[in-house]
This record gives sequence, structure tokens and C-alpha cells, in this order.
Amino acid sequence: MRARAVFELAIAQDDLDSPSLAWKAYVDFEIAEKERENARALYERLLDINPHAKVWISFALFEAGIDGGGDGGEGDIEKSREIFARADKHLKGEGFVLERVQLLNTWRDVEVEAGEKEKYNRKRKKERKKTILQFFLFSQAHHLSISS
Repeated sequence: MRARAVFELAIAQDDLDSPSLAWKAYVDFEIAEKERENARALYERLLDINPHAKVWISFALFEAGIDGGGDGGEGDIEKSREIFARADKHLKGEGFVLERVQLLNTWRDVEVEAGEKEKYNRKRKKERKKTILQFFLFSQAHHLSISS
């Protein structure tokens, strides 16, 4: 299909002002074409070059069928959970505390929408406390370094 070739050329450009917009348009195109496997493959490619929390969240929402990620289907909460878990592991490993808080909050919201709030709460209660403590310590250290 010609449109895919144009999108491939666009995302291959090194001098794009907003490469994320080209990737988003390409993913949205595949979703509109009901090509979930192609959209999934694009998300994986994008994560290889830009593992930002926003990309992880968008991918997980796509899998859940939320936030424009639906193609008329139900979504797959288990696939969404797998993406959230991968993202959590990555962000934790990189030490991205604020991004991880954003991810965990979004994950909670997806679980609530899926009717799995209690399961999520039990599983993540300990993790959230630890993340909040890390955020607090990070904020205090940052505040001390600014005021010094």
C-alpha cells in the first residue's frame, strides 16, 4: 500500500521537527485500517528507539482498546497488562520516578475501567508506596540542591 511507503519514508527522516507526530499518524493509520498487528509492530519499533513513558502508555491503552486505540474490538486487558508490566520494569530500571508514577496511575485507571480494581490494588499497593517514597525523596533532594 502506498500510504505505508509514505509513512515509512516519513519516520525514516532524521531531520523531522516532530518525529513523534509521524509515528503517531502511522500508528493511527494502521488502527483505522484495522491492522492491529501492524500497529503493534510499530509500537515495538518505536519503543526500540524511544522508550518514553508516553509511548509505553499509548501502547498499553491501544491494547486495552482505550483512548482511540480501539478499532471497534474489545481490546485485550491481558496484553495491556503485559505492556504496563514491561514499561514498569523498564522505567524502574532506568530510575524514571516521575514517569513511573504517571505510568502506575494510568495502569490503575485502566484496571478500574476494566473492573479489576481490587486485583490491581492488592498487586501494586507495595509498589506504589515505594514509588511514592522515592518520589518524595527525589523531590526533597532536588529542593535541597536548588536552595543550597
